[in-house]
Amino acid sequence: MNNLIRFYLRKVFRSPSFYAATGLFAFCSELIFFIGTRFFSSAGSTNLHPFFTAASSLLILYVPFLMQFFFTGERELWLPESDLNIVTGKILSAFLSFCCTEILFIPFFLAVSFFGSLDFRCVILESLGLLISSLSCISFCTFIFSKIQKKAHAAIVSTFILVILNLVHLLPYYAGVNLTSGLLNFFSPVLRSESFSKGLFSTNDFIFFISSAVFLTVLTVLEHQKKRGNAKLPLKRIKLLSFTAFLLLLVDSGLIQAKIDFTASKKYSLSDVSKKIASLIDEPLELTYYRTSSLRTLLPGTEDASYFLKSYAQENPYIYYSEKDASKKEIQSQLLAEGIRGETVSSGTDDTLSVTKIYSAVTITYRGKTETIPYVPDIKNLEYDLTLRIEHLITGKHRIIQLVQGGNLDYSADLSYLIPYLEYNGFTPVRTAVPSESFPEAGLYAFSDFPEVPVLITGSEAFTKEDMKALEDYILHGGKAFIASSPFSVNLEDSWKITKGDGRFERMLFTFGIYFDENPLCDTKAVPLTLYPENNSGLKKEMTEAEKIPYPFWPELPPQENAQKGMALFWPASMHTENDIAEIEGFSVKPVLYSSDTSWNQKGNADSFDTNPFTALKNPENSGEQKSHVCAAEVLKNGESRAVVFTSPLSFCTKLIPYSSGKEIDLRALDFLTASLLKLSGYGEFSKLKDKFFFDDSLSKIKEEPASYREKVILILFIITSVLCMVPYMVFSRTRRKFRE
Repeated sequence: MNNLIRFYLRKVFRSPSFYAATGLFAFCSELIFFIGTRFFSSAGSTNLHPFFTAASSLLILYVPFLMQFFFTGERELWLPESDLNIVTGKILSAFLSFCCTEILFIPFFLAVSFFGSLDFRCVILESLGLLISSLSCISFCTFIFSKIQKKAHAAIVSTFILVILNLVHLLPYYAGVNLTSGLLNFFSPVLRSESFSKGLFSTNDFIFFISSAVFLTVLTVLEHQKKRGNAKLPLKRIKLLSFTAFLLLLVDSGLIQAKIDFTASKKYSLSDVSKKIASLIDEPLELTYYRTSSLRTLLPGTEDASYFLKSYAQENPYIYYSEKDASKKEIQSQLLAEGIRGETVSSGTDDTLSVTKIYSAVTITYRGKTETIPYVPDIKNLEYDLTLRIEHLITGKHRIIQLVQGGNLDYSADLSYLIPYLEYNGFTPVRTAVPSESFPEAGLYAFSDFPEVPVLITGSEAFTKEDMKALEDYILHGGKAFIASSPFSVNLEDSWKITKGDGRFERMLFTFGIYFDENPLCDTKAVPLTLYPENNSGLKKEMTEAEKIPYPFWPELPPQENAQKGMALFWPASMHTENDIAEIEGFSVKPVLYSSDTSWNQKGNADSFDTNPFTALKNPENSGEQKSHVCAAEVLKNGESRAVVFTSPLSFCTKLIPYSSGKEIDLRALDFLTASLLKLSGYGEFSKLKDKFFFDDSLSKIKEEPASYREKVILILFIITSVLCMVPYMVFSRTRRKFRE
């Protein structure tokens, strides 16, 4: 068989058409990635999943073309080798050829890593997934080529069937969910490759590709025996086919199912805090996953959720896991009684559009009490939600947070997202007031009456001198507070006018080493504001259609440690920290949020500022030095978080959040608030669970515009790909000429 492999490889590596097709396959995969993801733009990302998707799609065309080099027709029937050696040698030769093809991807990976961060362990695993799926694809094409005598016809048939196999998993979605969806998913190479693209090595999917390659190899060997007239005992054939079929069924039975997490942050593995909470369970805990059966097709991410729940249950023998089909009416009635109403999704075409109600919910029952996670579309927030609720069931503690309206923002109207979001994240918000506005007879107490309960303060306009003194004493004597305050106010109802405050509240914060700049923070990297020609604002008379421009008073913070997805701020102030001052009272202070290095403090009049976006951007004399500024700071004592001061209370405003939102509501500021409150409450390790699935794939390593690199990178990759293809061809050609001479 070694001689056969050398013969096939020499035949392939001496063919110029092989190098041309290989170079085209690699370069087109890269080009589709660059164009399809708009890589050289502000929306560019180093997430390589679209690249491997493109490569997998082009594989359908590349492998049938590659297999034509291994087509020898009737001649291979006269080779002095066994049928098994001939078929295996052909498949291994084609597989080794494809391994050489993947070498061409290395310059591309390095080019992408020049722009931003790559999780190279996931890249290696995705490359392995592409190799394994190619082996199955090569085995399939080998079988088709053994059945069809003309290689052009065989290539066309192979391509057609491979296209069908890679699209078959979409049939249940467009034709309506049916009983065959599970079977279609089983044979879908696309869904089988999904785990590799997530950074998970799935033994289930790995064995599927290997066993399918073995099964197709056996079929091809039998086809060769038939052509040679070398009839074997029927019983032997039945044994071979039965063994292969049994192996395939074993894969889907779940008997062989394990997943190894290759991601840098161990996204799919239990964290230490989850293991710690699970170890505290000393009585039976029922963990039930209610899932509509069709979700294996509609939401493949629920399979990861199912596997994670099973893994969680294995941490403690007291945890009993079960999974129930929520397609049944009685189950749906039970869920409705528990307050779980399900979600609606649409399926089908425009002519046959149908709406389906789906359920993907988790209930946790412990000591007669039940907590629910009403909707689990994937695994992203599952560990955080699950651990939070189990911890609450075990300890019975309520994370009470005092809500104090210190300014003009009302919790029921202006901050309507805030209370539901805090409740979803396990907090119990309780309304209290500043001492001057408390009314105990009506049940409205002062926040200072509860020194053990952390307080959330939004705004500072309502604080009197006595209220400020109460807040200062509250923190000095062990109280904990999240303070969202600004040294000026914004009139949201009338031209967004900015007015300076009296500065008394800010002077109180100086006790803890924090003081504000009196001018608002601006940035060229900001949330866009849509201007219309009919707005009568007089900002830009030459405008004839709607235009989006960055509004400098709405800075966009870059991704950083405490805001890994960045954050949108609305009319924030910048602050300064002085540890020397904080140390007088035994505190320390450290910045926790920074603006970009293109931000500045916008100068204004004695008591107001010009909010015109064009003049703010175009008048340098009204701008301070462009540099990074502090937007939030944490006050600590003996390493314990005692207060967090945030300079943009309007970032929680319901009216403003839609400006920075896309298809999904922008909750980044609320995420920062939640993480800060968890830390203030002594649950800082829980906040890390929310960021496990975040990886900064932005183009963060370059300062210039990505578009300036577009032609250079594409040209360099084209040249490198061409050279890597031409050099081995020239070497093999020269060797061949010397051999002939």
